[in-house]
Parts: sequence; C-alpha cells; structure tokens
Amino acid sequence: MISNAQISMMVAQAAFGILGPIILFLVLKHRYGMKTEAFIIGCVTMLVFAMVLESAVHRLVLGSSAGATIAGNTLYYALYGGLMAALFEETGRYIAFHVFMKHLHDDNRNAIMYGAGHGGLEVFMIIGMTGISNLALAISINNGSLPGYTGDEAAILEQSVEVLKNTASSAYLLGMLERVSAVMLQIALSIIVWQTVRQVRGRIMYLFLALFIHFAVDFSTVILTSMIPLAAFEAILLVVSAVILLMSLRLYRSNR
Repeated sequence: MISNAQISMMVAQAAFGILGPIILFLVLKHRYGMKTEAFIIGCVTMLVFAMVLESAVHRLVLGSSAGATIAGNTLYYALYGGLMAALFEETGRYIAFHVFMKHLHDDNRNAIMYGAGHGGLEVFMIIGMTGISNLALAISINNGSLPGYTGDEAAILEQSVEVLKNTASSAYLLGMLERVSAVMLQIALSIIVWQTVRQVRGRIMYLFLALFIHFAVDFSTVILTSMIPLAAFEAILLVVSAVILLMSLRLYRSNR
C-alpha cells in the first residue's frame, strides 16, 4: 500500500510540475511585460535539443559496448552526462538566439523569458508528468487494479511498484527543490549566452562560459550525490544556483 502522506506528496509534485511553469510564465508576461514568443522558443528548444536529440545520442552511446563501461563508472558517467547536457542545451540555446530570435534582440528581457520556457518545460516533463504517472500507479496499487503484464513488462512494473512504495515523502520535496535550482540555472545560462547576440567585445566567450558552468554543475551533481546525503546536496545546489543567477543578473544589468 502507498500511504496517504506519499500520495499527498505525489499530488503536490504533479501540481508543482504543471502549475509552476504556468505561474512563472504569467508573472513574467503580465508583471514584467515579457514576450510569449520567447517562452515558446525556450520550450521548443529544450524539447528538440535535450529531449529528442540528446536522448537519441544517449540511446546510441549507452546502448553500445562502451555504454556499460560509462554507466558502470561514476567518474565516466559524470563526465559523459555533464558534457552531453552542456553541449546539446547550450548549442540549442545559441542557435535559438541567433536564428529564431534575431527579431527579439532589441529587448534583453527575452533572455529571461526564454530561460523560463527552457526550464519550465523541463519542470513539466520531469516533475509534472512523473507526478501524474506516480499518482496513477499509486492509486492502482491501493485499489488492487494493477495491469496484468507478463515477461519484461511485468518485471518493469514490479520494479516501479517497489520504488514507489519505498520512496519517502521527503524525496518528493527534494525533487521539487531541485527543479527550483534547475530553473534558476536555466535562466542564468540564458542570460549568459544572450550576451553572444550583444555587440560586446569577446562575446563568444560567454558561450564557453555557459558550457563550462552547465558541465560543472551536472558533473558535480553525479559526483556529489554519490558522496553526501541528498538533502545536503540539494541545499548546496540551491545556493550555488542562486549565486550564479545573481551574477548573471549583474551581467544583464551592465549590458542593457
């Protein structure tokens, strides 16, 4: 059985994943007058470069003979995961700014709105959709109405049920906190890469800066979560993300 406390957190997780990006969009649009188009481009870029192209590469690489070696070694996996995420997402961001947002370069606020879309879709897919899926499975478990799969599907379902039963309520809170950090980072990285569309000296360096920050955060995530308690890591990540966002906002204001 799944406890009422666990189910309540699943509901909170699903609500956070669905309503969070919507509220962020509405605040930026109506309170600060930012453009819907930039938000949509951010969503589409995340979908195409991270969830389609990057995922396709992961299937090829991790499904190959080298994949077992990478997946079985924390350092290799951290290097690979961090590099792939940085390359695909920051390249996508750069292309979006230079190709699809050329007519929006006159307003620096579009960088923030793009980052909200980029991070918002990620929140919806990772937290919102997962929350809905977990809630549906929990209800099926408690009602005794699990589907009667056989073979590999039955094994996968059984594993999912065990994971859900053993997931503490606090884990859902930590998952939501992690997405707050991720959205802050996505907005910060968008502001940094946006500087490549500005007429400033050495502007291409901002793309490499974003690549480095993205890689460093993802690499550290894999390494640190294998070394320290998850709650401690999420607290560290939140502080680091806030600092990076504040620094990027200073850059934003200096180049307005």
